[in-house]
Amino acid sequence: MRRISAFTLILGGAAACLCGYFNDNIVYYAFGAVFAIVGTIDLAAAAFGSKGRFKMKFSATVESELQKIDEMSGLEFEQYAADLLETVGFDDVELTSSSHDQGADIIMMRDGVRFAVQCKVYSTRLSNTPVQEITAAREYYGCHVGIVITNSYFTDSAVDLAAANRILLWDRAYLARLIDENM
Repeated sequence: MRRISAFTLILGGAAACLCGYFNDNIVYYAFGAVFAIVGTIDLAAAAFGSKGRFKMKFSATVESELQKIDEMSGLEFEQYAADLLETVGFDDVELTSSSHDQGADIIMMRDGVRFAVQCKVYSTRLSNTPVQEITAAREYYGCHVGIVITNSYFTDSAVDLAAANRILLWDRAYLARLIDENM
């Protein structure tokens, strides 16, 4: 039997919570919370060992792929991310216009859920600005979910702001995991 991924559980939880928000129904919130908690536990179990130490190790191939990404321009990374997202099962993956994109680089679908994605190649941690931009872009493009994907990591402030605005943050470790699972 195929195991449901943590991402799918978290996404399902977010979608159920959104339904609860728009329908003012506590049942959706309850299901959403359960899915999101189980997904988060699954992600934590994948990342942390029994003693709580970070243990994700990636092959030399994944590391070399990350090094290539580190050298990419923003536009090259957007195309790379679009190709990767298509590989992992998103539908209708489209790059937005590079100018006047209103904060989203990619618009895509999966299981009836519409996503706005912002791609950032950075050598330092990302702060609040990309979270603010994708929050606005999510609304502008009529999307259900916003995602910021980067080759770097996020500041604590960005993580807090993303949680408050229902934005998914896919950092270097998550990107490496996507690459590792789909190469």
